[in-house]
Amino acid sequence: MRGNRWAGICVCIAGAGLILTANYINQRVAEGKEQIREGEQKVSAGKILFSLTPYTKEIGQKAIFDSADSKIQAGKEEIAQYKGGAKQLQVGGVLLIVAGLGLFFIFGKKS
Repeated sequence: MRGNRWAGICVCIAGAGLILTANYINQRVAEGKEQIREGEQKVSAGKILFSLTPYTKEIGQKAIFDSADSKIQAGKEEIAQYKGGAKQLQVGGVLLIVAGLGLFFIFGKKS
């Protein structure tokens, strides 16, 4: 019976670790969103600046902004992937904590 109690504690600790990892990922995702927002603002300011004449608009669009827009879009897609993974880690962590508590209290009782 004692082994089940220790197993329950270990499973709870693993669940807490998953939740902490998910929180770390969410913090990094928030930083990434902020960087993307700043990048979008800079690109938008650059587009305004380069749109003053038709010649500079065409050069700016082809040379600078197509590349920047594609990098921003790639960043958004990457953030979406990490956000989904963090959500799965949170759900898994909660499930492990519940399972660990079940092991600790249900199977850990003395006969």
